[in-house]
Amino acid sequence: MADELWQRLLDETWATLDREAPDVPDSGPVWAGGLYLTGDPGHLPSRLPTEDAAIACAGTALLAAAALHAGRGGPVLRPLRLDRAHVAAAFRSEAWLRVNGEPSGPGFAPLSRFWRAADGWVRTHANYPWHRDVLLRALGSRDDPDSVAAAIAGRSAREVEDLVSGAGGVAAAVYVERRGYFGMLSVAPALQGHGLGKRLVRIAEALCEAAGCDVMRLRIINLREELGRWYRSLGYREVGTTPYTHRPVKQPCHFIDMERPLRAPLTLAA
Repeated sequence: MADELWQRLLDETWATLDREAPDVPDSGPVWAGGLYLTGDPGHLPSRLPTEDAAIACAGTALLAAAALHAGRGGPVLRPLRLDRAHVAAAFRSEAWLRVNGEPSGPGFAPLSRFWRAADGWVRTHANYPWHRDVLLRALGSRDDPDSVAAAIAGRSAREVEDLVSGAGGVAAAVYVERRGYFGMLSVAPALQGHGLGKRLVRIAEALCEAAGCDVMRLRIINLREELGRWYRSLGYREVGTTPYTHRPVKQPCHFIDMERPLRAPLTLAA
């Protein structure tokens, strides 16, 4: 059980919890080992390890609630159990929502979806009006799917990500290949210095590894020398540079491309 991906993700997430908070006992190993999973897999089919990520999220919340309950003088609630079908139902709750007995409709706006780019895919978020407006302005497109699709199709996925993210919107480059990629990683200043950034990187690596990737890549700005040192401490190395051209800058700069080999790719269940 400990070798399963959901358990590894849960361990990573549990390690980020603030055990200095009032009423929370410092008993991570005991609690993290007190969760049992029942049911057969396959309730959240995907090319990505969606079900494992969902179980890890629900499991962390359940363990934290039980630990807090015990820390406040309540009885120790063990063993704790999660059922795969119950987790899947919770994470797909919008599918069961009814308004006056009728389905509530799609959970995402028409411009929140995957789009084919010149060299991969782009996932956009446009549920909120300000995100939609930024997306349209960055791409120079009209407010309809055909116009957005045309604007993205002629650009690389990373170019679209840079354009939209740089304008304050939400877009992520997606490549269906053996090379994983993540970007825009940040931790709020008040929470820095506690290892959260490293945990987020390792979780991203585990997800990409489970999806069949054997290399993780990222991109940083050369002006942020401390970022290069930090990522090198995590095992990344420089593999090239890319011009910074998507908007005017006051100081000349460029991207530094870095990568890190992952462990042997995992085989996902069908």
